[in-house]
Amino acid sequence: MGRRFESCRAHQVILSAVAFVVSPFSDARWPRAREHTMPCSYAIHKDRRLVITKIWDRLAFPELRAHQEEFRNDPDFDPEYNLLIDATGATALDISVDQARTIASQGLFAPTSRRAFLVSNPALFGMARLIGVYHGMATKQEQVVRVFYDRALAFEWLGVKDDPEEKR
Repeated sequence: MGRRFESCRAHQVILSAVAFVVSPFSDARWPRAREHTMPCSYAIHKDRRLVITKIWDRLAFPELRAHQEEFRNDPDFDPEYNLLIDATGATALDISVDQARTIASQGLFAPTSRRAFLVSNPALFGMARLIGVYHGMATKQEQVVRVFYDRALAFEWLGVKDDPEEKR
């Protein structure tokens, strides 16, 4: 079983200072989700060599950076793992074009690790696609970032046979 959410604790102070409000996350398959004050969490599935990040509501650049640092420092994290960013619950990514370039050029994962964005609206599709293009330019690795509307297709492209979060 994958490791459940780790909060983005480092950024909670900033959230309190700016009074950023998020609605509660109620997905029962992620039982510790209510402990989080940020609209993002992750799970590491070592048996599938996969990190799944979930984003809901609005996510701003400082929160995203804090989230990335949180899982980068997780002892179960391996940069060779693939990544699924499930943004189907997100309403917006509040990041600029320059911030998208910064995110894309980070070396969190190995150059050959695949990253799949799962989105539910065209605006997020466009932002995820922009991040993918910047990543390709920064790493000279084509086709390691793709954007999907369909969860099953995203897992198939990542080489994961079954959804680790699917209820059985």
